[in-house]
Amino acid sequence: MAKKVAVTGMGIISCIGNDIATFRDNLFNGVCGIDYITEFPTDNLPVTIGGKIKDFNPENYGMDKPFIRKQDPFTIFGMAAAWQAMNDSGLKSADNIDPFRLGTYVGSGIGGFQTIQRELDKFKDDPSGQWISPNFIPTMISDIAGGQIAIKHGAKGSCIDIVTACATATHSLGEAYRAIKHGYA
Repeated sequence: MAKKVAVTGMGIISCIGNDIATFRDNLFNGVCGIDYITEFPTDNLPVTIGGKIKDFNPENYGMDKPFIRKQDPFTIFGMAAAWQAMNDSGLKSADNIDPFRLGTYVGSGIGGFQTIQRELDKFKDDPSGQWISPNFIPTMISDIAGGQIAIKHGAKGSCIDIVTACATATHSLGEAYRAIKHGYA
């Protein structure tokens, strides 16, 4: 008999809701999360609208201010979604499961884009590169979210970052499914 696998926890941070219930309701009711960009000047940009995360406080998801200051929003959003998924699953932490069977499979198109932009701006101002942060690479790489999630929740199993364009979410679920089905998790 084939081993059955189930997704037991979900989480989301999006422009139409920062939890599964709100996201689902807004999605089914046709709520639009696209709005004008006001966080930075858009005068010289061809696009002045985007999907923005609203009403979001990372401290509500188990993160403290020193941690938040050091991370790109990309990582913060991933941490918040994982916190929701852990709570939704009933696990909450690795205390309730063998930590070597708990892993992270994070799907991403790109890592810390705000970090990339900030450091690029520094480089444009001073091409010597001496002001580039030593934390630039560890803060912007796309697998940092999965790593931080694993550390926070005590996961010692696989920590995999999947970047496959539009297929990323499905690919991440599929890889996690295979790891569980074949006994790697």
